[in-house]
Amino acid sequence: MVHWASVRVAIASIALSAVALPGAAAQQLPADAQDSTIVADSSLDGVNNCDQNAVGVSAWARARGAPTFASYSVSSSDTLVGRRVRPKLVTRTQRLYRTAIREGAFHRPNFAGHYRAFGVGCGSSCLMLFIVDERSGAVYEPPNLGAPLFRLDSRLMIYDGPEGPGEVDEDSLGRLKSYPVTYYEWDGARLVLRDSLDAAGWRLGGTQHPKCSSRFR
Repeated sequence: MVHWASVRVAIASIALSAVALPGAAAQQLPADAQDSTIVADSSLDGVNNCDQNAVGVSAWARARGAPTFASYSVSSSDTLVGRRVRPKLVTRTQRLYRTAIREGAFHRPNFAGHYRAFGVGCGSSCLMLFIVDERSGAVYEPPNLGAPLFRLDSRLMIYDGPEGPGEVDEDSLGRLKSYPVTYYEWDGARLVLRDSLDAAGWRLGGTQHPKCSSRFR
């Protein structure tokens, strides 16, 4: 004997379970991960400016085929041998920031073997990047894209996240609305774009890395 009341209840339950609840799609995690949090590598020895979120050098980025510092390593012949050459100030901007450039270039190379990369403040939430060839004294002014990640033994420079400090935009669930990561190769005169990612929809993990060069100067 069929209990039609029970059948009707079961059908109603199935139909209700098939209805998408409002906002359900917005709360789904990325399809390729059970956890939507990007955790930076625990050890970032030698990476300059890695007190930032360092998404661009995380396992998340590598899983998506992002360039690595090792992919753009410099040879031993590219390292600085001998004394550093005093910066040659050619452009109006270089002459305007001559004191800061000379102070920044006074330190040993920290990028691509024999270059010194450093930031100079140019106002509220403004940072200018200079790259000085400590062999020749040539001074370069790459586009102002924020404070990058870089290493002494690599030509790769990574701009990690929004351009200005404090500009990470998240939704009510703590997920990034946009988080661009761009990868550039230094060719000796300019930065050439090689790849880009966007961590939109993901959450940021920890940001503190005790074994990194955290000051960008």
